[in-house]
Amino acid sequence: MTNSFPFLLLENKNTSIKEFITFWNGFYVPYDTELYYTETIVKISFNQLDIEKLFEWKNGMKINGNVNKQKSIDKILSKLTIINNLKCNFDIKIFEQNFIEISAIWQIFLLHIIQPNIYPIFDQHVFRTHVYLMKKIICEIPNYKQNKLDYYFENYMPFFNSLKTEVDSIREIDTAFWTFGKFLKSDYAKLLLN
Repeated sequence: MTNSFPFLLLENKNTSIKEFITFWNGFYVPYDTELYYTETIVKISFNQLDIEKLFEWKNGMKINGNVNKQKSIDKILSKLTIINNLKCNFDIKIFEQNFIEISAIWQIFLLHIIQPNIYPIFDQHVFRTHVYLMKKIICEIPNYKQNKLDYYFENYMPFFNSLKTEVDSIREIDTAFWTFGKFLKSDYAKLLLN
């Protein structure tokens, strides 16, 4: 019996990126805190609890045990007025001036929560998916902050933007790519794809 794996069928001209996204989106298992994201991301302005909940969702667990992450959250919260101003009147230079000190992935996530329709979610799993779709290799996200930011802006964002017309909701791309990228990290995927 031969199994057919839709993620490999992208090489087959009969399989579209939309089918790939639909397939992998179907395997997305939301965190227990999924409502933190879905109910909060649509708000016109945030309060402190909103920011804390969004970053807890992104982190996949409570942050209060991690000193470095809590320091980053505190820096972000200290600029809540700036965040809410950027939601209404976005300026990348103002963003960079105020949030350059936080890690690349959290900086990208903050961009996303400020402007969710412009800046997609990005992390190690999404990176893995993008590289696999482009090069058919399993690769891990760069270690250095600037390399992550450069990759996001120069490679991932243009690719993501090219897919927006393929889906009903850009959230489908986020969840499908996160799910597939997490799969690619598994030993099963490495055996299957090598």
